[in-house]
Amino acid sequence: AWTELGESNGPTKGKVRVVSNGNCAAGNCLRLNAKNQANRGASRTMDLSGATYATLRFDADRANLSGADVRVEVSADGGNTWTTLHSFADGSDSHAQAMTFDLSPYISADTAVRLYNHRSGSSGSVHVDNIVIENDSHGLGGGY
Repeated sequence: AWTELGESNGPTKGKVRVVSNGNCAAGNCLRLNAKNQANRGASRTMDLSGATYATLRFDADRANLSGADVRVEVSADGGNTWTTLHSFADGSDSHAQAMTFDLSPYISADTAVRLYNHRSGSSGSVHVDNIVIENDSHGLGGGY
């Protein structure tokens, strides 16, 4: 249910890909390679109409991130406009960091989330694992 942005070579190739390495919280995870890469990421759209609350949760690990602009964003209109929930700062993490975001203000029939690199960096990547979008009716698994 996730869509690659900026490339269309599948989940095992390119700068946006599923990997299995020490930066993943467990098993496989999504890696956004930021070195010399911009306008790439992954997104998912879902119908949250009727929900009274929604939450996005995942584990993230920065690996030598430098100069990039990798963001977590949400849209209530299917991706026509985006609101930044988080921007990853330069640096590295010793282990994956748990992150939680309230999506309730963005509940709609066309809610979308994306992990996206707006600006090329000189090095590094962000690894995202255990993505879950929950609402009061059910949880939507992440796929990464």
